[in-house]
Amino acid sequence: MVKVRFSASGFGSTTYEYGDEESARAAMRADAREVADEHGGKANEAGDEIVVARPGGDEIARWELLK
Repeated sequence: MVKVRFSASGFGSTTYEYGDEESARAAMRADAREVADEHGGKANEAGDEIVVARPGGDEIARWELLK
């Protein structure tokens, strides 16, 4: 099992479990694209995390792959 922690301003954090790392990363990327599209932001992937930020740089949400 692979865990992903999702956190967003005003929503706290939640941990999700996936069967393998490939599935976890695919879910992280899909969720990040959706949030970025909804808020006019950009998803930035670096290593084991993805951060979505507004054009001004304010962070909207973060996904972290926990190993």
